[in-house]
Amino acid sequence: MTYEEGCSSYFRNNVEVGDICIDIGAHYGEYTFLFSGLVGKEGKVFAFEPFKNSCNVIKNRIIEEGYKNIVVEQKAIWSQSLSGKLYSSGEDTSDCRVFEKILSCDLVKPSNGWILNKEILDCDLISLDDYFGEDIPKCEFMKIDSQGSELRIFKGMQRFLEKQSKINIIMECCDFLLKEKGDSAIELGNYLLKNGFSIQIILDPNHSFIPKSEILRDIYGLIDKEFHIYAWR
Repeated sequence: MTYEEGCSSYFRNNVEVGDICIDIGAHYGEYTFLFSGLVGKEGKVFAFEPFKNSCNVIKNRIIEEGYKNIVVEQKAIWSQSLSGKLYSSGEDTSDCRVFEKILSCDLVKPSNGWILNKEILDCDLISLDDYFGEDIPKCEFMKIDSQGSELRIFKGMQRFLEKQSKINIIMECCDFLLKEKGDSAIELGNYLLKNGFSIQIILDPNHSFIPKSEILRDIYGLIDKEFHIYAWR
């Protein structure tokens, strides 16, 4: 079982008809359309994908297949709302990274063979608080795959989180991607704990968990690896 299969299985077993789900970093909409089928016509899905070509794939499928419960936005979720830059890795459309501005040459470093300045595109950044304004929905499930923007995303959804009585979030986490933005996996873990989340690390596709009591210690042990975090409150 791959990680994606394990994650899909988790959502299939937990998302219910009528739920509201948010897909941040939707790419081609694998989870967007999974959520759509699970929540039914009584529910709703919000999908955010900053890369135009990927976003258009979702939009075209919505039209062709007649989905009625999906709202898709060509935007990157961030800590605040402004015009930013999207660094595209060319053919690998799943690995696009968002920054507030063009990076200086000394900060542009390949990560695991990824050439950061392959292509630079303009990108709209928006916080969830600004996006929803006063009309904040009750959100039961959220998926985040943002290539290192995770801490910025959480810092931009304070009012959004205050409105949630219960929320479950699965996110990808990679320390070197977070550090490209001046953050770190340890900072992300601490931020979640300080804001009332319980968190567990997903070690493998079968969703083996590290006990909560060891979470921050074990993040240190995973600094050089890509892993996933399950956060809920």
